[in-house]
Amino acid sequence: MAACCTVVIMRFALLILISVVGMAPQSLARSRAVGHRGLPAWQAPQCTEITGLAWIRFFDADKTVRKSFDPPTPFRETVNTTEALGIGATPNLMWAVTYDGAIHRSFDAGCTWSVAANPTDVLAGKIEPRIIARHTEPVYFHTDAKMARLWRDGRLELFGFPETFVMIDVDPRNALRLRAVSLFGTVYESNNGGAFWTRRGSAGPSELSAARVDPVNFDRIYAAPRAYGLLVSNDGGVKWAPVAAFTTRRVWDVYFSPVDADVVWVDAWDDGDKSSGLYRSDDGARTFARVAANSRALHFTDDVFALHPHELDTYAVRDNPGVQVIGPEGKRAYHWEMGKKLVWSPAGTLYYIIQIVESR
Repeated sequence: MAACCTVVIMRFALLILISVVGMAPQSLARSRAVGHRGLPAWQAPQCTEITGLAWIRFFDADKTVRKSFDPPTPFRETVNTTEALGIGATPNLMWAVTYDGAIHRSFDAGCTWSVAANPTDVLAGKIEPRIIARHTEPVYFHTDAKMARLWRDGRLELFGFPETFVMIDVDPRNALRLRAVSLFGTVYESNNGGAFWTRRGSAGPSELSAARVDPVNFDRIYAAPRAYGLLVSNDGGVKWAPVAAFTTRRVWDVYFSPVDADVVWVDAWDDGDKSSGLYRSDDGARTFARVAANSRALHFTDDVFALHPHELDTYAVRDNPGVQVIGPEGKRAYHWEMGKKLVWSPAGTLYYIIQIVESR
């Protein structure tokens, strides 16, 4: 009887082992999935007009464009435009920065906005501020030379950088661990949320047009020299190697799919071409295929290109002169206003800032 039970137990254990081994490849295939912060709880904006923040638009589920109430914009008169949008780490939380340097916050997916902080002389007068809101706190707001760090209790801290930075990102597992790449390719790291930076390595000495950190593997960084080529580091910026597909191309920007980080998009052109191209890799940047082209006057760069949060083949781009959403079946939506800072929410709502004619 004991021998019989032993055989049954061994067979049962073997079945469990086989099922685990059989599941391993599938689990590995999903290990590069980025995921969506708070996706089940995120909602499309439940409003027909945005209040508290000007020059904002969004496409809701039925592709109807909703907008903010915009003040008049006389030609050649400086106005307080919205300069940055960001998605928060909790459902329906959004962030924005205006030209006067104020940080704005919305708790209802962008319908109503209020000022959360105003870091004097850090973000004011900057047309390209950036928002890093991957964690609930702190949230980072920065330009190429300064940073504001905002905590949940409203505490605001200000820092400067050792060099001009083209990119800053935060470790998905540690809200105080930051990586940054300078304009001339030096990689820095901070383990205390930007108060102090240490040098790790360099992709230089060429001036860079862009740099990106892999959203799943924080040690993988891509850097694009302005001259030509694309470089990758797999050890946090210490050692670098060229990406074979772009050794003779000038790269403008690099993106990772929010659905699967192995799907990498690159905007680049050949020196002899008259148009830039949008390239896509489905194998972690080992091979690329060209999927779209446009003129030299328009690029799939940071302010005017955004990948859909859960549709792998869909992206939004600023066309000339409007904003369009392109999916597997081609153009899906279009609006005849010049947009910038395109951002998708986890609910699949596309937000963008109107680019108005003004003087600075």
